[in-house]
Amino acid sequence: MEKIALVTGGTRGIGAAIAKKLKEDGHTVVSSFVGNTEKAEEFSKNTGIKVYKFDAGYFESCQKAVEEIENDLGFSTTTSSSSTFTSYLRPKSGRLG
Repeated sequence: MEKIALVTGGTRGIGAAIAKKLKEDGHTVVSSFVGNTEKAEEFSKNTGIKVYKFDAGYFESCQKAVEEIENDLGFSTTTSSSSTFTSYLRPKSGRLG
């Protein structure tokens, strides 16, 4: 099963560097952001990495975003938090938590 790497905070700073490296290594990557839509869209345009706006600090926000990403791209998701670089895998039919 092919997977997507979701990098939270992945449009600026270390998150952007992680997202770019994962893409360079051949992974399908999406990045999340919270605030600066203009910068996130610029990042997406420059890198070809799709971006999603949600706050990773809230469970419900994460749950909705992961479902949206899976529906948009049709994959299960591997998540990387740029602040702690934690990863987990889950089956498409599973739930976060």
